Amino acid sequence: MKEATKTDYKKDQIHKAAWKCFVQHGFEKTTMDDIASSIGMKKASLYYYFENKEAIFKEVIEDEVDLFIKTTDDKLTKLTTSTEKLFYIFKSQFDFFREKIIVLDLSVKLLVGARSIFHKMHKNFIDRKIALIDTIIIEGIENGEFKNCDHRQVAELLHALVESIGFNRLQSARVHSIEDINFEKFENKVKYALNTFIYGIRS
Repeated sequence: MKEATKTDYKKDQIHKAAWKCFVQHGFEKTTMDDIASSIGMKKASLYYYFENKEAIFKEVIEDEVDLFIKTTDDKLTKLTTSTEKLFYIFKSQFDFFREKIIVLDLSVKLLVGARSIFHKMHKNFIDRKIALIDTIIIEGIENGEFKNCDHRQVAELLHALVESIGFNRLQSARVHSIEDINFEKFENKVKYALNTFIYGIRS
């Protein structure tokens, strides 16, 4: 087994152990000792792979985002119209985050505790998603499906529309746990908003 493969395997073990600790203790209270002991490692060995718990958390989320983007790109090549592609982007994002939140049993408390890290990664994710939406809108304009428009501005507005719906749903629900979120109602609102918005730019 190559050294790189051994490192990847060990990091994967650390990722899984760290998530369990974050969920059990919360992000802020979890220590490197907790993570190391849960996987049967010495803390010094853990520091060989990661500088701190923030680095572990960041790397896991970034890997998941990379997987989402790659999976989405692969699926988009199989869709015919630009409208279908726009709907798929938001549907797949919705399903992705709902699945990860539920599977990892992430609490609102955990999300809030790691908000500074999430903010930086979320900004990167937003930039990549808007670029993808922009590309699809340009494609739609070129094939006559959409009206000629300021495609970048439309991409940013479309993204902002869906993001604001999600934010308002969380605020109005006053959630304390993920189980408090009505995912079906949220998804229906997003579908309606997308239908209305995309209808406005159709040629």
